[in-house]
Amino acid sequence: MKLLLKARNVWIEAEEKIILKEVNLEISEGEFLWLEGKTGAGKSRLLKVLSFAENSSNGDIVSVKKFPLLAENATLLQDDSVKENLKLAAPLADTLDTSELLNAIGLFEKRNQKADSLSAGEKRLLKLATFLILETELVFLDEPFGRMDAETKLQAFKTILEKNRKNTAVLIASTFPCPEDSPVKTRKLTLKDGKLYEK
Repeated sequence: MKLLLKARNVWIEAEEKIILKEVNLEISEGEFLWLEGKTGAGKSRLLKVLSFAENSSNGDIVSVKKFPLLAENATLLQDDSVKENLKLAAPLADTLDTSELLNAIGLFEKRNQKADSLSAGEKRLLKLATFLILETELVFLDEPFGRMDAETKLQAFKTILEKNRKNTAVLIASTFPCPEDSPVKTRKLTLKDGKLYEK
């Protein structure tokens, strides 16, 4: 498998406090990774560093390119429609691709509504969709299931899995544990006491 990213002895510090230390991680094409950890464990900081949104305090990250990160502060164009938000995220995506994704994510019926009219959970779905439509070998998803009820969360999870089946590597960071019945081979990672562990 093609190696997409390698982190070697990465340390992350903030305000003279060590957030993470000695992080080593490799991600190859088509992999599905689930990073679990309590609130404040450093999951978001790690994803920002891996996606080059922030710099590490020490260590090296070798990556074939910069990969997109769905973070908590991701924004939508509130006065544009659901469909327009997707088209702006991926201008080369054709109508069929857009419709398929909107169907899978459960927003097809609201494709012509303004993003501002959506519920909080639907906005989270649309933000997720704007990243899943991207043509990329790897995508980082930080807490993608926030503000979603159980049914919507399952729908989102299935859509993420479909992206992964198309050979896009996915790294999800979540306070939720990885579903035990996940239908894909999953590398389960945990952040605890400033260190990264693989189960």
